[in-house]
Amino acid sequence: MLTLADAAQIVEQALAHARSQGLAPMTVAVLDVRGCVVALKMEDGSSLLRPDIASGKAWSALAMGFGTRNLEARARSLPSFFGALACLADGRVLPVPGGVLVRSADGTLLGAVGASGDVADNDEACALAGIKAVGLTPQTARALADAAAGSDWTRPPVPSKRTPKYSGAPRCGPRLNSRPTTPSPATAPPASPDASRPATG
Repeated sequence: MLTLADAAQIVEQALAHARSQGLAPMTVAVLDVRGCVVALKMEDGSSLLRPDIASGKAWSALAMGFGTRNLEARARSLPSFFGALACLADGRVLPVPGGVLVRSADGTLLGAVGASGDVADNDEACALAGIKAVGLTPQTARALADAAAGSDWTRPPVPSKRTPKYSGAPRCGPRLNSRPTTPSPATAPPASPDASRPATG
């Protein structure tokens, strides 16, 4: 369970990291495993939508089961799917870095942290700093198996083995809109009756 005390400390430490790095005004949201906001703070000077963006990043990580950095890579390779996914989720899916899952030492999912205010990489760094500061484990990569690669589970996603997307070239047979380069015998114009006569001056 992600307690209010832990959530509040994550927010404070994430904001402290933002100040230590001289970042733009930061907003940090912590959601529990149900997707409910437990703690949220926005620094002075944060713009109007930052709370929604920070909460949206955390919600996206919870909804898909991995950090939003992974979502960003998938959105680039599957734009149609993520367009449909955004509609299905009423626009709440934000495939940009800054949403990080929170797990206990034994791998139990506790919730997620979202940060917004600076460039996406810096947002994610603030979320990571806040989670680590309370002794919990951040997960930005896709699978629990990535824990073997490092304690932060930040290994890049494994490239997909799916068949490459259709490039637009015909797969078999002629294009539907292709035309013959020479007229067929059935459509060739009839020969002129005077064509065989010798020319006269």
